[in-house]
Amino acid sequence: MYNKTVTCAIKGDIHHKLIFTINPTGYLIVEIKHKNYKANFNDLFFFNHEKTTDLVCIEDGTVKHLCWNLLMYKNDATKLNVAIDNAIDEYEVIMRDL
Repeated sequence: MYNKTVTCAIKGDIHHKLIFTINPTGYLIVEIKHKNYKANFNDLFFFNHEKTTDLVCIEDGTVKHLCWNLLMYKNDATKLNVAIDNAIDEYEVIMRDL
């Protein structure tokens, strides 16, 4: 079980990239402009628009709290979503085998 890294472009910013580290135990780390943001998979939401996708982290406590929001190209968001789904599947297989 290894962390996976996905690199994507930031919509509208040609000088920086989004670096996603996907941990199969259930969380995502986003590095953007030398800052790190962390989120549980359950707190991530993808909102599709015509050509873009918003990746939103909303913590679900007693009141929902918006932590961060990233505007991504639709293809990059799809690639990230597939990588997260694969990590979840990998974790489930490992836990089932134990």
